[in-house]
Amino acid sequence: MNEIEIVDLVNEQKYINEVSEWIWKEWSKENGAKLEDVIYRTKHSINEDNIPKMFIAKCNNEAIGVVSLWVNDLKARQDLFPWMATLYVKEDYRNKGVGKKLQEISIEYAKQKNYSNLY
Repeated sequence: MNEIEIVDLVNEQKYINEVSEWIWKEWSKENGAKLEDVIYRTKHSINEDNIPKMFIAKCNNEAIGVVSLWVNDLKARQDLFPWMATLYVKEDYRNKGVGKKLQEISIEYAKQKNYSNLY
């Protein structure tokens, strides 16, 4: 496998629809959500310098995975933030360290931002 590159989705917005479709198929479709709604949320979940934040993994200019940082994902635990969410890797790239790299970039970003509850 060639070099895996992890990039901020804010700088690679051409992948928004593809990433949104992964998220929709994995977590939202069964609950009756529309793909268009997930695309809308994805577009509004990318920030230049704050959370929510999304990172994607690329290999040969192909998006192969995604991870998100959200303010929270559980209303009962507003004190815990940020939340790592939507970790997804395309099936052909699983068990090759892609998910680990996505997790590591999320943790590093949270540390740089001093989100102390993540680590």
